[in-house]
Amino acid sequence: MEAQEISRDALRSYYVDYYLAQMQNGGFSQFVYNASASGEVFTLVTEGLESMGAKKHLALFEEGVEGLVALGQKRWKEFLASEYFGTNKTRDALAKSTTPSTGCKRRKSSPR
Repeated sequence: MEAQEISRDALRSYYVDYYLAQMQNGGFSQFVYNASASGEVFTLVTEGLESMGAKKHLALFEEGVEGLVALGQKRWKEFLASEYFGTNKTRDALAKSTTPSTGCKRRKSSPR
């Protein structure tokens, strides 16, 4: 199946679900890392949250994107090329930039 064969609404729904799952599991830094900081994915998440009227979640997502932009392109690329687990100052900086000050509460992961 080619990307153009999938409706834009379906892609928005998929990537919003993906974003929320990543946030619940490891936070914004995990979402960025696993999505390879794809601009298209960020656009689909933004559009999806907007179309759902999920204002608080959109505000939290935008906070995360602002934190990512503040890192600068060099540090962003280094983060994507690094190991996610272990000592990772960029991951930790991204986590701090996405504290839910908007009123959105992140669920703690349940033990499996």
